[in-house]
Amino acid sequence: MQLVKYDIETAVITALDAKYKDITITDRKSYDFVMEGLRDYRELRLKIDAKHKELKADALEYGRAVDNEKNRLKALLAPGEEHLRETRQAEDDRKAAIKSEKERIEQDRVNGIREKIFAFQKVAGQLGGKSSAELQQIIAGIMDTPIDESYMEFVEEAKRAKSDVMTAIEDAYDTQIKWEREEAERKIEIEKLTKGRAEQEEKEKVLAEERRKIEEERAKFEADKKAEQERRDREEFERKAKEEAKAQAEKEAKEKAEREERERITREKVEAEEKARQEALKPDKEKLLAFARDLSGITGPKVQDKKAKAILADAIDGLSHTAAMIKTEVEDL
Repeated sequence: MQLVKYDIETAVITALDAKYKDITITDRKSYDFVMEGLRDYRELRLKIDAKHKELKADALEYGRAVDNEKNRLKALLAPGEEHLRETRQAEDDRKAAIKSEKERIEQDRVNGIREKIFAFQKVAGQLGGKSSAELQQIIAGIMDTPIDESYMEFVEEAKRAKSDVMTAIEDAYDTQIKWEREEAERKIEIEKLTKGRAEQEEKEKVLAEERRKIEEERAKFEADKKAEQERRDREEFERKAKEEAKAQAEKEAKEKAEREERERITREKVEAEEKARQEALKPDKEKLLAFARDLSGITGPKVQDKKAKAILADAIDGLSHTAAMIKTEVEDL
């Protein structure tokens, strides 16, 4: 059987494969080159499909030969086209990975600054039981901690946190100094009472009870103060976390709405174009279907000879197949 001609030489496809086979995306120019290659493959593939429909219209048997040649040519095209698709996809995946890594680095940066600010807030809850000397060292350490450009957009927040913890430490220092002064005075008083054992023992009991009460009051004060500071820190942390979560949710909702609107516009455009195309094809479809009905209605002349009847039967069968093929093709338009 004679090979069906598609007006596309195998050498053209071979040349196309050679042109795009070893392409690697390194910049915008090479990316555009890949897109150009995909368009070339698509153009040839569409030409093959168009020629296939043209050739197939002649006869069913000839149509099968056309199908085989179409599949052979498309099979030749497929590896090269798939190679370019994979090359493009690899580049798209690489860009997506870079974007994801940038977002992770940004989140790590923000978390790092948040941890430094929270470190100030933690100090306020660790002041209980510290001597005045220890508190002075803490004050010096906080004062020597600079609030510089490393805090970036959180500089003002860091300054407020540092100021708050300095106020808390200074209050604790004043309280501790007062307590130590009173403790020193109590010690002096105890020494004076050593002149009389009985009186001394009695007074020591009194002083011990006073110290116990003072310690209880001091411990309660420190515990209440620590609990209050921890509560404030926790509420502040939760408030900021909620604000950040809300901002992120609003951002994602906005992006989703914008994406869905773009998809809707694109979908409506495609549907409108398809509707217009179908409307333009309607006269041709109706003519083809009328022609198919005419072919199906042909009965042929009355013949007597056996061979003539066989020829007529084959012809009518061929017309029926042709009519069925026309109806199928019209549905695919």
